[in-house]
Amino acid sequence: MLDVAGVVYRRVLWAGVVATGLCGPVSAQIAAFLPAAGAHEASFDVAVIRPVVDLTRRNWIGMRVLPSGRVEVSGLTLQALIYQAFVPVSSPNRLTGVPKWGQEDKFDITANVSEEDAAGFAKLSPEARLEIARPALRKLLEERFHVKVHTETRVEPVYAMVQAKGGAKLKEVPAPPPVDPAEMDTTLRGKGTGAILPGSMRMSAVEWEASAVKAQSIARQMAYFCNLTDRPVVDATGLTGLYDFKLAFDMEPDAPTKEQQIEEKLGLRVESRKAPITVYIVDAAEKPTLDGAE
Repeated sequence: MLDVAGVVYRRVLWAGVVATGLCGPVSAQIAAFLPAAGAHEASFDVAVIRPVVDLTRRNWIGMRVLPSGRVEVSGLTLQALIYQAFVPVSSPNRLTGVPKWGQEDKFDITANVSEEDAAGFAKLSPEARLEIARPALRKLLEERFHVKVHTETRVEPVYAMVQAKGGAKLKEVPAPPPVDPAEMDTTLRGKGTGAILPGSMRMSAVEWEASAVKAQSIARQMAYFCNLTDRPVVDATGLTGLYDFKLAFDMEPDAPTKEQQIEEKLGLRVESRKAPITVYIVDAAEKPTLDGAE
């Protein structure tokens, strides 16, 4: 199981550990960083875009922002990049209007956040650096891919995560203190083998573990385990705290489905509803001028 932070595209899990939203340590780091960075949005000094021909020998696919301010994109489609740049993870949403090539063609991108904007990056977690670099990625997509996006609020079918009969079976925990990224390894070692940081989840085909996460974060990952890909999953549990849980799935051939096991062991289920969601509509996009072959 991989323990790599910095996942970008919510429908393509690059790592086994997933940051679950801007809460707890991540939001505290961003709040502390922004006054020093000023009110302006981050930007790239230079960016190189190359096409991807073959992903079979890649050891990772996704986007990461290094402590130096260097941004690396490996094998992502324009659709994945638009999700990262324009679409927040904190609200139910849907993206539409991406041209076919934008769903299929994959790109590598290397860029550098300006020296001024990257000051202090070394003290931030991968998730916090990724969030601060989002405006720079938006500018890149607008300038090089000529992307134009607008939003509409529509009432559409969704999956609502609700408490099952008898209520949720989650352990509520207090808000954790911020963790200095420089001390993350020490913190994890102190928690024991296999520990994960507060505000994150570890996911694999056979288990699901979370530490100090919100119900909204659990709802988003229900889509992954229950194969609910045709519409957004929204939180309708009424749960407002932070929660720990660990679930080992029964993988025997005659075992209940994962959706049934989640209902039995976590006290959560999904049901079909209609609800207002934000729809991100791509009005325009063009293939970029490339900077060389792969």
